[in-house]
Amino acid sequence: MAVKSMSKSGIGPPRIHKIQVLLGILFLAVTGWKVAGSVPDISKFVLVLAPHTSNWDLPFILAVMYGLGLKINWFGKKEIFAWPVGGVFKWLGGIPIDRSSRQKVVQQTAQTIRERE
Repeated sequence: MAVKSMSKSGIGPPRIHKIQVLLGILFLAVTGWKVAGSVPDISKFVLVLAPHTSNWDLPFILAVMYGLGLKINWFGKKEIFAWPVGGVFKWLGGIPIDRSSRQKVVQQTAQTIRERE
């Protein structure tokens, strides 16, 4: 993997446990994916991925972020956070969003980002 884990300055995104990094790299290797590039030398950033085209989007983005050693949070429709997987999705960084109206989604997203600054 051609990615440096953190800048010399010590400033960078929050990091995760080495086991998660290894799991991410293993998942990507088994599926034939390879990550190229570098992690931005900033403490936080927003990455927007659209459109959602497959149920495999989440496992792959988590594997990429874990493989890079990054701790992430992601938004998902509130319905996927129901029992029995809701707790696991939250543990993986998931944040439920009520998509009943576009206005609510934008407001909830902006509010959550502000609260986590």
